[in-house]
Amino acid sequence: SEKSQTHSLVESLRDGVLVVNRSGEVALANRAMAALLGSDEGSLLRQPAASVLDGDPFAPVRAALGSASTNRAIFDMTIGDGQYMASLAPFHNDRGEVLGHILTVSDISEIRRLTLEKSRFIRTMIHEFRSPLGAIKGTLEVVQDRSLGNSLEAYLPLVDRAEKRLDSLAELIGNLLSMSQIELEGRRVAIAPLDVGAAVGEVAELNRVQAEARGL
Repeated sequence: SEKSQTHSLVESLRDGVLVVNRSGEVALANRAMAALLGSDEGSLLRQPAASVLDGDPFAPVRAALGSASTNRAIFDMTIGDGQYMASLAPFHNDRGEVLGHILTVSDISEIRRLTLEKSRFIRTMIHEFRSPLGAIKGTLEVVQDRSLGNSLEAYLPLVDRAEKRLDSLAELIGNLLSMSQIELEGRRVAIAPLDVGAAVGEVAELNRVQAEARGL
C-alpha cells in the first residue's frame, strides 16, 4: 500500500522523475519523464540509465552518474524548444551507503521567458529615463555655454521644453507606480495602440538645437 501511494505521488508530479539504482539501471520513471524521453514508463524500467539518457542534453547527467560523487548536481539543458533544469541527487540507506540516484527534470521555459521579458522591460525603462535626462542636460549645457547669446529670452523656449521633459518623467514614474499597484491588486487594464508620431516629433524638437550645433 505504501509503495502504491508513493508511486501515485510520483506519477502525479509535473516534473520528470527517474530513479536509478546502484547498478545504473532505471528503477522508476514517471509519466512526465517518459514523455520527455519520447518513450513509455514500462519500456524504461530495468534499462541502463546511460542508454535511456543517450541524448546530448543529458551528457552531463551521464557523466555525473558515472562518477563517484555523492553530492547533488544541478544542470541546465535545452531539449527541443524547451529550457529545463535537472537535479541529480543520491539517496542513501541507514548506513550512509549510496543506493542510487534520483533525477528530477523541471521545465523552466516559462521562467526563462519571464526573465527575458523582465530584462527587456528594464532596458526599456533605462532608455525612457536616460533620454529625457540627456535632453535636459543638453539644454542646461546650451544655457551654460550661452550658445544663443546673452539674451535670456532666447533660452526661455529651451527651459520650457526642459520643464515639460521633467513633467514627462514625473508622469512616467507615476505610471510605473500605478502599474505596480494594479499588479498587487490583480486588476486588469485596457491596452490600446498609440500613435508614436507626436512622441517622435517631440524628441526631434527637444534635440533640435544640439543637432543644429553639430550640423545635423
